[in-house]
Amino acid sequence: MLNSKDKESLIKLGILIGSFILIFSILLIMTIFSRSSWEKGLRTSVLEVLESYSPNTYISADFVKINSNLSVSAAVYELKKTVSTSEKDFAVIIRIPTIVGPEPAVFICNSKTVNFVGYAINNGKAKNILSENNSFNNISYWVKNIYNILEKAGINYDK
Repeated sequence: MLNSKDKESLIKLGILIGSFILIFSILLIMTIFSRSSWEKGLRTSVLEVLESYSPNTYISADFVKINSNLSVSAAVYELKKTVSTSEKDFAVIIRIPTIVGPEPAVFICNSKTVNFVGYAINNGKAKNILSENNSFNNISYWVKNIYNILEKAGINYDK
């Protein structure tokens, strides 16, 4: 038999554990329901950057799932061109470290090349600091690793 003090402690512990379970459940549900809006927002950002890079070339982007921890800071999109070609282009948006903090960089790639397109953010005063020339080493590092990211998304190029 439990005395009244032990019962009171168990009730308080149960309330605490129940609160943790409730908060965790709410966070999990919010994450699951916000995933599609996250994908759509990134798609819009990628298409805006691609439009400024190469106007009227790409009309849509389809999300490709990455099966690794990179999916937290990167997304891959298969691009549809206005002119149909046999070559598939992919856009990768990834958060990379820069001198002004982490920024979303967009790369476009196919079986032959990987090109840095630009940053998917209006940088304001930091625009000159984030130019491709000022962050050449950082961008060249990511250009070399884009095919690894594509491989984790199930897209294999022989490189």
